[in-house]
Amino acid sequence: MRDIVIDTNVLIAGILKDSTTRRLLDSKNINFYIPEFAFEEIIKHKLELLNKSELSENEFDELLNLIIENINVIPFEEIKPYIGKAKEIMKNIDLKDAPFIACSLYLNCGILSFDEDFEKQDSVRLFDINDLIEQYI
Repeated sequence: MRDIVIDTNVLIAGILKDSTTRRLLDSKNINFYIPEFAFEEIIKHKLELLNKSELSENEFDELLNLIIENINVIPFEEIKPYIGKAKEIMKNIDLKDAPFIACSLYLNCGILSFDEDFEKQDSVRLFDINDLIEQYI
């Protein structure tokens, strides 16, 4: 069983359309993790996501709940000791991504993201979705 941190854009991709990303997020062969603050981003952009997905609010909420059943939410308090190192890693890249790096450091695992900023660091392994799809779907 593989442990992988996902960032918000992977979660959003799984919500927006029925895709291989959604099927991957449903895999029982991977333990997915996400820092709790990522859900604040989803809520903050919910109206925009509703428009893009063409789902009703009820359908959106049901789908989000289905997807997050397979995702472990990591409270900020657990990753807090790693935030300083994560900020140092991401300081010249994108500080908003530091919580995902901190989560990966805490769990000692890699990240799945569509954000190219993660390619600019070399402290945490970045997984390619195509490799994961080949292995786990």
